[in-house]
Amino acid sequence: MNYPCPCCGYLTARYPRRNAVADICPVCFWENDVFTPGEDDPSDENHGMTLRQGRAAYREIGAVRGDFYTHVRPPLPEEIPPEIPDTIRPARKEDFPAVYELVKTAFQTAKVSDGREQDFVEELRRREGFCLELVAEREGVLTGHVMLTETDVPRPPEEEPQYWKFVMLAPLSVRLEDRGRGLGGALMRQAAQLAEANAVFLIGDPGYYGRYGFENAVELGFTNASGVPDQYLLVLPLEFTLRDRAKGAVNLH
Repeated sequence: MNYPCPCCGYLTARYPRRNAVADICPVCFWENDVFTPGEDDPSDENHGMTLRQGRAAYREIGAVRGDFYTHVRPPLPEEIPPEIPDTIRPARKEDFPAVYELVKTAFQTAKVSDGREQDFVEELRRREGFCLELVAEREGVLTGHVMLTETDVPRPPEEEPQYWKFVMLAPLSVRLEDRGRGLGGALMRQAAQLAEANAVFLIGDPGYYGRYGFENAVELGFTNASGVPDQYLLVLPLEFTLRDRAKGAVNLH
C-alpha cells in the first residue's frame, strides 16, 4: 500500500509520511521531510522551499523546481487516489450504536466470522492499548469502520529490545452496498498514516489484504502465536528497517 505524497497528492510514498525518510516522489520530485510538519516551514531536504511553495510549483510547471522537470513522470494508474465521496473521521460516542449495527451486518457476509465482531469492538474500546477508531460517513450514514489497538510483540530473550510500536487492525468493516469503491483501502491507508506505529498486524484473507501491501508475518520473520494458520497472520511494515529485524511472537486476540 502506498501513501499520498504531501506535495502532489499521488500515492507514491512507500511508507507513511512520518517514516518515509528521504523518500523522493517520482511525480513531483518533492523529497519527504519528516522534520518539517508545517506547510510554511522551510524544508532542508528541499533546499529551503516550503511545502506550500512546492505544491504551487507543481501545479504551475509539473515539478517542484524547473530543473527537476526532466526527472519527473506522470502518475501511474495505481498511484491515482480513488475518488471517494465519503468523509473519514474519528469515531464519536454518538456513532457507537450505528457502528455496532454496521459491524454486525458487514460480518454476516464474511468468509471467516465468529458472529461476535460487533461485541469485540466494544471490548477493544475498553482496552488499555486502544489507540484509534475511524468511521467513513456519507450523507449522514456510516459506510465504513476500522480500529487500531496497540499490541505487544515480545522479542526472543537473546535479542536486544527494540522500542517499536505495533498495532492490530481489527475489525475492518464496509457496508455491503458500498463495497468495491476502494473504501476499505482508504480506511486502512488513513489508519496507517495516523497510527504512529512501526507495523500493522491483522488476521485476514491474504488475497484481499495483499493488494494493500500486507505480507505474511511468519515469512518476514515473526513467530505466530495467534492460534490461526500461518497464511492468515499478516503484517504491513511502516518503515524499511523492520525487514531486517522482524522477530518476536505475535499473539492477536
